[in-house]
Amino acid sequence: STTGVCSLSTSLPSSAFAFSLKMDTASFGFAGESDLVINPVLLSLQSKQSWSLNRDLLAQLPAHQLYRGETFDVVVYGHGTYPLTTFLVKVRIGSGLEIVRASFDANTWSGSSSIVGNEITASGARKELEKLSDKPVTSAELLTTIRLRVTTTATENSYLNVTCQVVELRNSKTEDILISGTAGKLVDRFGVSNVGRVFVAENEVMGIFAYGEKAELVNTAVLDGKKITSQLTTLALFAADQLQQVTASSCRLVNASTALQVSGSGCQVYLDGTERRAAVRVLVSVRYSSFFFDVPFRVWYLLRDTVNLSVDDSILNAVTNWLDPNDGCRQRYQTTGLHATADFSTATAVSYQVDVTELVKNSFSVSNSSVLRLSSTDSSVYGVGPGQANVTITSHGGQLLGWITVTVSDSFVQAAFLDVVVATSVSSQLSATSYDLLPAHSETPRFDVTVHQVLNFEGLTASVIVSAVFGDSTRMELTSSLGLSVDTTDSTVLLLLGLDRVQAVDTGEGNVVKALWNVDAQCSNYTSASTLAEGLGNVRVSIPPPTKAVVSASATILSPVGDPASKPQTNALPTSAVLTVQLLYNSGQRKTMTVDSRTVYNDSLSAGLFRLQKTSSTVMVVPNSNGSVGTGTLLVYFTHVSLTASIRFTVSKFSSLTISSSPYPTYSGSSNHQAIELNAIAKTGVYQQAILSLIMHTTHGGTVDVSTDTLTSYNILNTTTQRA
Repeated sequence: STTGVCSLSTSLPSSAFAFSLKMDTASFGFAGESDLVINPVLLSLQSKQSWSLNRDLLAQLPAHQLYRGETFDVVVYGHGTYPLTTFLVKVRIGSGLEIVRASFDANTWSGSSSIVGNEITASGARKELEKLSDKPVTSAELLTTIRLRVTTTATENSYLNVTCQVVELRNSKTEDILISGTAGKLVDRFGVSNVGRVFVAENEVMGIFAYGEKAELVNTAVLDGKKITSQLTTLALFAADQLQQVTASSCRLVNASTALQVSGSGCQVYLDGTERRAAVRVLVSVRYSSFFFDVPFRVWYLLRDTVNLSVDDSILNAVTNWLDPNDGCRQRYQTTGLHATADFSTATAVSYQVDVTELVKNSFSVSNSSVLRLSSTDSSVYGVGPGQANVTITSHGGQLLGWITVTVSDSFVQAAFLDVVVATSVSSQLSATSYDLLPAHSETPRFDVTVHQVLNFEGLTASVIVSAVFGDSTRMELTSSLGLSVDTTDSTVLLLLGLDRVQAVDTGEGNVVKALWNVDAQCSNYTSASTLAEGLGNVRVSIPPPTKAVVSASATILSPVGDPASKPQTNALPTSAVLTVQLLYNSGQRKTMTVDSRTVYNDSLSAGLFRLQKTSSTVMVVPNSNGSVGTGTLLVYFTHVSLTASIRFTVSKFSSLTISSSPYPTYSGSSNHQAIELNAIAKTGVYQQAILSLIMHTTHGGTVDVSTDTLTSYNILNTTTQRA
C-alpha cells in the first residue's frame, strides 16, 4: 500500500469569534476507524480595521501578523470631494522590509513608479478624463498598491515601520487637495497615525504529522532475505501556514516489538527476516522539536513458519526418443513446474494465501542430483535418472519451511502431440471491485483471465506458446533450447519473428502456425526418429481496411537555410520539417507508414518550392535554395489501399522590420498606444519611459517579435532633446 498526506478544511462556529484569544480542539480521522487524532487549536483574532477618508490620503497596512520572507500590500486610497485626476505619493520603509513593486488599476490610471533605496515613488494620471462625472464622490478611490516584503533577516516578534508622503493629489476641479510634502496617514492594527506598523512574528512550529512510505508490510524477507523498508516522512506545520518536510530528531517504537524494526538514523522502519511475528498495529513515535506523532504500521508474517510446495506432475517418466546432446545423448525425462504458496497473517484469525514462487526459487534444493535437478532458467525440476528425490525450501535463516517428493520413473511415455497457442495478450479482471483485508471477507477474490488471440491490426504481434502433451495426459512447455522449432505455413498471412513470435500481415484464418519437436542432429545415430511430436496452431487474422490516411509535419512554414527569418532565438522559421504518414482505422488504431515501402510521395504540385530527403527512418521536407517563395502541395498515396492524403508547405523569407514604442511600465492594452514623447512627471525630476518593440515581417505575412533577441541591437541616432 502507499500513503500520503491530504489537507482538510472546516468552518468555524460563530462562538469562535466571541473572544480575541481562545483555546479549542480539533479532531480528525477516517470513516470506519476508531482512532481519531485530537489536536489543540489556538484561535487568535484581530479586530477589523475601521477608518474613513475626507479630502485626504491614507495607506492601509495589514492587521494580521507577518513572517520572514512574506509579502504584503500597502493599499493607498485618496479622496478629493470630486474625482481625483493625478497623484504622486512616496512610501518609505524601515529596517527589515524591502520594496517589491507598485501596481495600478490599468482601467483607471496610467501609472509609473521608481524605487530608490528604501523609498518608492508612485504616480498616476487619470485615463479618459472626458468621461469623468462632475458630481462629488462619497467614497475613497484606490490609487495604487505597494507590494512590500519582510526580509529573511528581519527581527522576529518586533514591529517594522512604514511611512508615506503626499507630493501631489489633485481632483477634476484642478484643486490641490493636500500641500506637497504633507505626511500621509496610515492605518494599521492600532488605528490611524502618521507611522504605520506591521508585526513580524516568529514562525514557530504549531504541530507535526508523519507517515510511512508503506503502512502495511508483508514480511517476505524471511523467505528471500531482501530487506523491506518504509521511509518515514515528517511534515511540520509552521505558524505562517507553511507545511514543510523536516528531518525528525528521533524515531522509535512506542512499545518493544519483534514484528518491526526502526533504523537508528534516517527514520526508516524495516524488516530483514530476523523478525518472529506479525502485528495488527505497531506504533512508531516520531519527534521533531517538542512535538510527537505516532505512526501506525501493520505487519503480515508467515503463518506457522511453513511454505506449501506443489508440482504439476509428481512422477516424471522417460520421454521416448528424447535424448540429451549435451550429455552424450543420455535419456531425458519429463519436466515439472514447482509452485510455492504461503499463508500470511497479522496475528489475527485472518490469513491469506500468496504465491511466493518467485521469492523462494533461489532457496529450492534437491536431495539427490543423480535423480532430479533444478532448472537454471525457471522454477521447475527435470528428471535425470530413476529414483526418488525431495525438493526442499529453507528460509533465509536456514530453517526448513517445506518439502515435496518427486519420483523419476524409467517407464517410457510418448509425446502425443504439441498444443500450440497463439496469443496477442492476456487480461485479467477482479470478480468484484474491492475486498476488505480486515475483517475477513466472506467471498474469496477471483480473477477472470482472458486470452486474446485475434490479430486485428496490420503489424500486430503475438506470442507462440507450445506445450507437449504426453500419453499420460501430462504437459510440458517447450522452448527452442529443448528442440522446439516454429514456422508459419502462410507467409502472406503471418510473418515469423524470431523463435516464438509472429506478426500479422494480411487477413486470413486457419492452422497457420506449425510447431515441431525435433530430435537433435547429434543424437540421430541413437534413434530412427527425427521428430518427437508436432502440432498446428489456429490463427485468426482479421485486418479491417483503413478508413483514412493522414499526413502531418513538424512544421508547414519553412525558410531557406541562412535567411534572416530562420535565425531568431525564438519563433524562428524552421529550415526543414519531419513528415509523419499514418493510416487510421475504425478501432482508433493508427499505423505509421512514413517509411513503408508501400507509401508513395508525389511532389508534382510542389512548384519546385521544396524537395524530400529520405532515410531509413525519416522523411524530411527541405525548402528550395534558389530563393523562390510561395505555397506548394505534397501528395501521398499507397500501393495497397485506395487512400490519399495531402499537405501544403509554405516557403517564406525575411521581408522587413518595423520598430515602435509604447508606455512603460506596461498595463493592459499599453502595447496599443504609441509613446513618442516622454515628459517629466509632475515636479519629481523623473521622466516618463517607453519600451521598444522590433517586429520582423516575412513574405507570407507572418511576424516574429525580435525585440529582445540576442541578434538585435539598438542605437540612438539623434540625442537632441527639447524642453517645453
